Amino acid sequence: MGRIDENGNPIPENKWEKNCKWDNFDAQIDQVCVIFDRDYRKLEDKLNEIFKLCNQHGIKIVMSNPNFELWLLMHFPNIKQYESQKLLKNEKNLKHHLFKEASINKKYLEILVSKNAGGYSKGCKLEFKKFLPFIDIAIEQAKLYCEDSQKLVDELGTCVGKLIEEMRA
Repeated sequence: MGRIDENGNPIPENKWEKNCKWDNFDAQIDQVCVIFDRDYRKLEDKLNEIFKLCNQHGIKIVMSNPNFELWLLMHFPNIKQYESQKLLKNEKNLKHHLFKEASINKKYLEILVSKNAGGYSKGCKLEFKKFLPFIDIAIEQAKLYCEDSQKLVDELGTCVGKLIEEMRA
């Protein structure tokens, strides 16, 4: 399979050259990363293919399982207070079975992030100022879980902390 766009359609070679090639790219110091959530739009069906293509083209995979909200939650102390299986399952709050006061449309991690950050809504503009002062806490707490993208196919964790550490080096 050749290169594909976000809708699964082939990208013509001339478009790839025009939009996805960088004149100043230096493989000694630069790295291309793809960052995504494990639970994104039934992605699990395509993970083997994504890993194969990324490895083939030297693209680093930075994945969170189940999603980026796990990384955001790691910015707040004591991540281990939450059950790993509940975090990984990340259920919707249907019939208010997780939290009485939260929307039935929100998932477990989104609710936890909102409670800790004093408000958060997926898809809305992320207020980095709520999280930035706690980035070192998040990096350390991420180490308590899986940080290997290949293993994140099945395990709870995120590679975002490792990426930030690499960027700082």
